[in-house]
Amino acid sequence: MRRWSRLAAAAAIVVAAGAAATWAVRRAPTPTPLAVTGTIEATQVAVSAKLTGRVAALTVREGQPVERGQLLIRLDAAELEAEVQRAAAAVAAAEAELRDLEAGARPEEIREAEARAAQAQARLDDLLAGARRQEVEQARAALRQAEATREWAERDLTRIEALYRRELVAAQELDRARRAWAVAVADETAARERLALLEAGPRPHELEAARAELRAARERVALLRAGPRPQELEAARARLGQARAALELARARLAETRIHSPLTGVVLHKHAEVGETASPGVALLTLVDPNDVWLRAWVPEPDVGRVRLGQAARVTVDAYPDRTFPGRVTEIASEAEFTPRNVQTRRERANLVFRIKITVTNVDGILKPGMPADAVLGP
Repeated sequence: MRRWSRLAAAAAIVVAAGAAATWAVRRAPTPTPLAVTGTIEATQVAVSAKLTGRVAALTVREGQPVERGQLLIRLDAAELEAEVQRAAAAVAAAEAELRDLEAGARPEEIREAEARAAQAQARLDDLLAGARRQEVEQARAALRQAEATREWAERDLTRIEALYRRELVAAQELDRARRAWAVAVADETAARERLALLEAGPRPHELEAARAELRAARERVALLRAGPRPQELEAARARLGQARAALELARARLAETRIHSPLTGVVLHKHAEVGETASPGVALLTLVDPNDVWLRAWVPEPDVGRVRLGQAARVTVDAYPDRTFPGRVTEIASEAEFTPRNVQTRRERANLVFRIKITVTNVDGILKPGMPADAVLGP
């Protein structure tokens, strides 16, 4: 009997405890959702030129959708096109030079070089042999003729001068006689020097010049017969490589005059017009990616414990009050900051907050950067 009494008492205690727990759960307050406010942001890309140039064409306008790789801007390329042509000509010349070296000398080139060497040998032989007797005799005869002409001119000049003093001839006749005498004297001097050279034989510097000419001609023949040296081929290949690299660089610079879209998005701002000068690093267009949109919001320091990465959120904007955009928390700041100045009330701006990023699914691309937005974070 006592045993049954104890069991009944224990059962009553268990039932009472269960009822108390159920009453406590029913009485516990439900957590309120965490609401935050911020601004819609999106990935923005500044499109700029890599080189300085005049804007020749703008193919888009503000608000226009663009595809990745689409041509946006074309710069004036006249100078760079000419540079590509010069570089291509240099490559062609270097290729021709290398082909000629690899092919070696043509038979006609070797024959021409051999003929020049033979001519140089003949000139040296003539110098070493000296003047022939016939040439010396001809030079002596020419000197005797020049002396006779000079003597006759002297006698004629003496006669004309005497007549002129007696005023029997005009001054023009005297001038003619003097010119004839001067020419005869010059011819005699030249004939005498010619004979002296023939009798003296070749001078040392003439022999040395002839020997040098012969050596150069023979070396030329030997080089043509032997073909190009390995060093020459390597140098020609190096020059060709440099020319090709210069051509590739020129083509790359030319390609940079055509500026393409780096992403699929929308033209947000246009910063330049046709005819203006583009400079490296200076934005010409600003693009926005409508598929990479987020809400930048701030959570008060006491509530940051209620936020976690991956937490679901429902985002609304004033422009579409009847629509909700799904999102998730993808970033939580690691340190607190004061509320930014763009928060409306002074009281809120004085609070310490944590910046969070809520990545939003931008349905139909209707969310735009700068839109004020609200979000409710899930439990």
